[in-house]
Amino acid sequence: MPDMGMIAGAVSSLRLASDMAKTAVSLRDFTKLNETVIELQRVILAAQSDALAAQSDQFTLLQRISDLEKEIARLEEWKTEKAKYELTELRPGVLAYSIKEDARGSEPPHQICANCYSHDHKSVLQTEHIFVGRAERLACHECGAIIYLSGGPEHDRPSADTRGSSRR
Repeated sequence: MPDMGMIAGAVSSLRLASDMAKTAVSLRDFTKLNETVIELQRVILAAQSDALAAQSDQFTLLQRISDLEKEIARLEEWKTEKAKYELTELRPGVLAYSIKEDARGSEPPHQICANCYSHDHKSVLQTEHIFVGRAERLACHECGAIIYLSGGPEHDRPSADTRGSSRR
């Protein structure tokens, strides 16, 4: 909100300028007239400065309102989107958000990352097969989360017999 003190100061300065202008008209003494004109210019400049400061404050507030309206719209959109998902247990102790059957529409069944979901972001988990069926996992390409559906981290590396080692 613009500083009411600045606005009041600008109005007061303009009133004083008006009074001084009336006085200048009635003055016959040229020296006194010059002093009054100089003071009048000072008061007008002060009023302009206060008006510009109030305008700058108003612009800043309008920008802040615009930013907040955009954030509210984003959160409302996310609220609608996140209602389409429910927390599901993919295997014991392994959780992700799965799209509800009645919310799917034309989308295929999928899961989204629980970490990204908690940060108001939707990131579809991608299936990855590690070393031809030894481990299957879901990966979040946004935050880097890994969810093992079968196997585990120990299956991420090839065993000695699949690395091409030669034993004699």
